[in-house]
Amino acid sequence: MEIQVIAEALRNAALYNTTHGALSPETVWATETDDGVQALVDDWGLERACRVAADQAVSTPFTAPELTDDSEMASEEADVYSLGAITYYVLTGQPPGDPARVGQSDPSVLSDATDHPSVDDAVDDVVLTALAADPGDRYDSAYAFKTAIKRVLPIDPLTAPGGSASAVAEDTDTSDAESDASDTSDSDGDSGSASSAPETTADESATDQEIGEKTDTESGLTRRAALGTGLLGVGAMGTVGWYLFTQSDSGSVPSDSQTGIKTTAGETLWSFRTDNSVNSSPAVVNGMVYIGSWDANVYALDATDGSEQWSFPTDGYVQSSPVVVDDTVYIGSWDDSVYALDARDGTEQWSVQTGGTVDSSPAVVDGTLYVGSYDQRVYALDRAEGSQQWQFRTDSGVGSSPVVVDDTVYIGNDDGNLYAIDSTTGTEQWSFQTGIKLSSSPAVVDGMVYIGSWDNNVYALDATDGSEQWLFPTDGYVQSSPAVMNDTVYVGSDDGNVYALDAADGTEQWSFQTDGEVESSPAVVDGSVYIGSRDGAIYAIDVAEGTEQWTSQAGFKLSSSPAVVDSKVYVGSYDDNVYALSAGDVTGEWRMFQHDPHNSGTSF
Repeated sequence: MEIQVIAEALRNAALYNTTHGALSPETVWATETDDGVQALVDDWGLERACRVAADQAVSTPFTAPELTDDSEMASEEADVYSLGAITYYVLTGQPPGDPARVGQSDPSVLSDATDHPSVDDAVDDVVLTALAADPGDRYDSAYAFKTAIKRVLPIDPLTAPGGSASAVAEDTDTSDAESDASDTSDSDGDSGSASSAPETTADESATDQEIGEKTDTESGLTRRAALGTGLLGVGAMGTVGWYLFTQSDSGSVPSDSQTGIKTTAGETLWSFRTDNSVNSSPAVVNGMVYIGSWDANVYALDATDGSEQWSFPTDGYVQSSPVVVDDTVYIGSWDDSVYALDARDGTEQWSVQTGGTVDSSPAVVDGTLYVGSYDQRVYALDRAEGSQQWQFRTDSGVGSSPVVVDDTVYIGNDDGNLYAIDSTTGTEQWSFQTGIKLSSSPAVVDGMVYIGSWDNNVYALDATDGSEQWLFPTDGYVQSSPAVMNDTVYVGSDDGNVYALDAADGTEQWSFQTDGEVESSPAVVDGSVYIGSRDGAIYAIDVAEGTEQWTSQAGFKLSSSPAVVDSKVYVGSYDDNVYALSAGDVTGEWRMFQHDPHNSGTSF
């Protein structure tokens, strides 16, 4: 739905404590190019200033009622009002309320004001919430409005009878004051706009004119045409314009690689901002990146450019990492639920309520999903419908993620026990007590179970009976989950090191020091170990020697574990972003946190 373009511009601006305060159809520009549409939302701060200078009414039918004069600073809620008013306008062909009472919202019910078949009571509720007279009753951000309207109105609002693209472009005279102020702000052609677009290659622009330059109708550049485009929000600080481009309505930010400039290993290709920290680890399948965020959403992003394809809201933090099997995304949430979502559009297939937070990341083997919960239980659920096959009770919360090998589920819990559970019956086969909490998830290879503990040790146990084969002491908690490749165990520690250990006897082959705790779990691909650190960097380390191949800063505090697909490294960050980095010349893959049922780096 193309109205989300404006929401993303406002969202990106708000990240820099910038609000608009005078958003209307007159402040949106777009131009057609060979590769799509480029656009901007302009007049950031100038629209109201021009009205005040000209002694004109500050408010328009699209202005929040609390902005009655120039003394009030625009808030995010004020911009939400304007966004709701524009949505109302493109759906009905008229501004909300009586234009004679500018800024005083008394809109008609949308479903009564338009004959569009998709506009119903649910759409009414969303738009009228945005248009609430009291700012506290509105959505608190443009992103919240975007998410709400996307759920109830997935079609293009500009196809509404009163709000086609042509109607929006032609019906501009919503008030004399608006028209006059528009003429004032545009008299020099591009006043209040970004002065230029980001670098493009020769074939990326369909016209020679800059974004924001006023043109005739043949140029393809109109303000309200942006309401009919799907665009990507990019903050262009240093100007009063907010630049948008590349036919995506996501919050992702492209890098030079998306404008035709060659990238090197470790270079950021794109980033996508959520509304809270991203500690979940990505799963990359069929050109999509699936990941959870502490903003309570599960996201599906285009792996090429980071554009949002869909998001699914839960009622709690999403720290669990998704597993994707046969077009279904399985993931847990702090709302105590396990979800099965359609990987193509994010629709819920089923959900199961447990009795506690679900930090654990599911494992899916054959027709069964296995997952832990902080209600102290391990669950086996039918993956098709979510019905319970069995549950196993432990003595503490289960935040570790299960690994399933040879009809046995291996999983740790917060009382420090590692359990081996029969995958069919849910009966305990054996348990092993470490010194303290287990949030690490096991790797099971060649009859051995490898796991880290908060007692600072890495353990190797016999998979048959749980007997200890060796332990390796570090100087910090081991929350990282081991990966095993070519008889070597790779794992991080809160002492800041990444370790390579001999899988047979635990002797150290090498260690690599970072500048922060290493809670992230390694991905081992084509001779490199990829791992994040709470120093905010993602590292590529030579598997044989432990030397740095490259490092890249990806926000700050990385607990997310990287996925490596199609020569790209994907990872989440505490700075609220999902990042895609160039991995250089890499052909191997590590698609998700639970790389395979063994979590070993090898397909079985």
